[in-house]
Amino acid sequence: IEERSASGMLSGALIQDVLFGRVAVSYNRGDGYFKNVNLDRYQDPVKTSNVRAKLKWVVGDDTTVDLSYNRDRWRGGGFNFVYQATAFAPDGVSLAPGPFPFDFSSPRINSNDTSTPFTSTYLPLNDRDIDEIALKIESATSWGQVTSITSGTRLTEYIAADAYPYTASLTTPWLFGLLEGTQTQFLDIEAWSQELRFQSRADQKLRWTVGGFYQHTDRYISTTVGRDIGLGIDRIERQPAFASLRNPTLSFFGDDNKYDAWAVIGSFDYDETEQIEASLAVRYDEDRRKQRVSSQQTQGVPGAVNNANFSKTQPRVSLRYKPVDNLNIYASWGIGFRSGTLNQNGVGAAAAAAGIPGITDLVGADKVEAVELGLKSSLPCGRLTIDAAVFSTTQRGAPYFQYVAAVNAQGQSNIDKISLYGGELMASMSIVPGLDAYLGYGYTNSEIKRYTLAPTTVGNRAPYVPISTLNAGIQFRAGVTADISFVARADYNRVGETYFEVANNSARDPVDLLKVRAGVESDRGWGLFATVENALDETYNSIWLDGFSAPALPRRWKVEASYRF
Repeated sequence: IEERSASGMLSGALIQDVLFGRVAVSYNRGDGYFKNVNLDRYQDPVKTSNVRAKLKWVVGDDTTVDLSYNRDRWRGGGFNFVYQATAFAPDGVSLAPGPFPFDFSSPRINSNDTSTPFTSTYLPLNDRDIDEIALKIESATSWGQVTSITSGTRLTEYIAADAYPYTASLTTPWLFGLLEGTQTQFLDIEAWSQELRFQSRADQKLRWTVGGFYQHTDRYISTTVGRDIGLGIDRIERQPAFASLRNPTLSFFGDDNKYDAWAVIGSFDYDETEQIEASLAVRYDEDRRKQRVSSQQTQGVPGAVNNANFSKTQPRVSLRYKPVDNLNIYASWGIGFRSGTLNQNGVGAAAAAAGIPGITDLVGADKVEAVELGLKSSLPCGRLTIDAAVFSTTQRGAPYFQYVAAVNAQGQSNIDKISLYGGELMASMSIVPGLDAYLGYGYTNSEIKRYTLAPTTVGNRAPYVPISTLNAGIQFRAGVTADISFVARADYNRVGETYFEVANNSARDPVDLLKVRAGVESDRGWGLFATVENALDETYNSIWLDGFSAPALPRRWKVEASYRF
């Protein structure tokens, strides 16, 4: 297995002291890491390229203009899922035992199980194009600074793959006795935004920032399931192919969405004394969403027009106390908000028909109330710094992702109330010149307090929230010659036990990840380094949901050579 990458960057003055430019390019190509045992090919090859360009114009002593452009292209495998209970595979491949075709009581329905091989008929495909442009203008005045940011984004993405249960068999008694299926999804998103901020000078007792933000988004999405007769997958974007002789469309969800979001913000910092600072921030968000359903949709209400509006005022207050120069103590309280959305029309009904309760076409907003107490300190010598914090958070309307395999649809629902509390501790130290280390630990106790759609889950832990995290690292740097240095670094990350679904059926065990990097670099601009990622070769699922799983990447070796001129 090989992965090859190259990158370069060129920057400098185009007009001395007036116009500056920078261009960075990168390219990566990899063979993949996961073998499809049916096709005897790797499931996840990838080819990516990126171009970033920036121009900076110094208009005068008080004004600068930045114009930036980013271009990303991704071609490769995607949707690398397996279903642990699948009993079908090519001859000689052993999958889950049990009654035909599925055994839902199988011990293989386990979030720690990574043994199910990839056996699909087709290699999955994921093509993604992203283009972004932004214009930033900053101008200083006698009272402060004005900042304007205008940006635009265009994203198109196409995914095609075998459908659940992702096997090579064409005789699976699925879809009411029909043949096994294929799936596609197409996204076309255009968005532009405008932000304007007015900020006071930083050298006064009362400091303030006020501003506003507006964003308009056009988003089209289609999701399909097709009949697999062994001839390939039709590319479906905005028109289904019901009459195709190659890959007839069985289900089609398609909708155009228009989002208009705007916000106003204000923040104020006031120095009560040299040791005490009080802060108040207020933000108001409003988000209007409109969805037009395709007239060719096979479920829901073809041709329907759906609307949803979300808004929230979000205050935040904080107090900082600095008794001595190397110690800060702070406390904060605030309310946060994440807008709701519209699932694809008909997803709720399809989920209910598949025995998945709780999904509706409307997803409510997510509202969070949080309290935090903490400190930041350092020893007078500056060699040791310690940050510590405790927090308590109440989340209402937490979004919960669910997958409706029968129609290849993603849906979200809302968990009424989740309680989280815990703490974090972070320390970093310069042990001796050239030797630095850090250690961090976080603990979170989460509990579902109310979930109307699944009351039996009350008292369970919240999905996707590990009970603990641990981060540690050390770096050593030493001179080899007058202009060459040896550098070695190790970073360790432990993610504690994690549930991915509200029922808490299966917890993923703690995951231990280690990254090691060592090499030499020269003051003359060149460097040579070797890196090992996931050095412990930990096998685990990066995603898991009721038997659907995606394995994480194995141990990877990398050699990097660089030169700066």
